[in-house]
Amino acid sequence: MNSELKKAIESYCAMLPYPNTGSNPNDDTRLYTISYFLVKTGEPFDTNFFKSELRKNDRAQLNIMNDKAIEKFVENRKSEIENGHYVLSRISELIF
Repeated sequence: MNSELKKAIESYCAMLPYPNTGSNPNDDTRLYTISYFLVKTGEPFDTNFFKSELRKNDRAQLNIMNDKAIEKFVENRKSEIENGHYVLSRISELIF
């Protein structure tokens, strides 16, 4: 995995807030950063790496979520990353 992409995923997973406090105002920026590096590198989104990084976040208590809950969370974030990927890849077609 590209080091910039890995760092973007690690950064997103580390910054998550405590449960039930709402989203971090930088959520979309960090998700789009992941999308950007996916477009830039041409690598597929590694769901397993994303899950393992999320599980390391004990502050947001993701390390104690059951598998079904973490799967739902990952699918939601993956969907947002894929939407960003689609938009950014379309824009790059226009620019380059």
